[in-house]
Amino acid sequence: MLNGNTLIKQFRHETETWKRTLGFIEEENIILKNRLSEILATANKYDDSLISTLEIFQNSFIDKDDLIKLLKDNITEEDKLLTREAFEDGSLLTFVKNKQKKLRKDMEEIEQKFQKLKTDFNSYLSDIY
Repeated sequence: MLNGNTLIKQFRHETETWKRTLGFIEEENIILKNRLSEILATANKYDDSLISTLEIFQNSFIDKDDLIKLLKDNITEEDKLLTREAFEDGSLLTFVKNKQKKLRKDMEEIEQKFQKLKTDFNSYLSDIY
């Protein structure tokens, strides 16, 4: 079992990893939105099915932007907690552990959902060409 200081150091390392991961997802999301714009620029504006499906993808990309921002804000809050010096209070350490556990679950979820969105979008584009 890790002592309080070692545990906090591990949590800090983990939050730094999450920041890099979110940065990567954010960059990938920008690339996908740019690709969507390229497709729209050359698409048949009268193909309602295509336009409708691309609109769904666009909304999903925007939703991911919102989720990324929310997670970044939550990680920033966690970072502030992790820089506090007074972890002798067991309830504060328990609070931080619980928050870290929730963030870990949220990060796993966004990574999985973003990967699925990216795969679905690329598969869709491959199928329409």
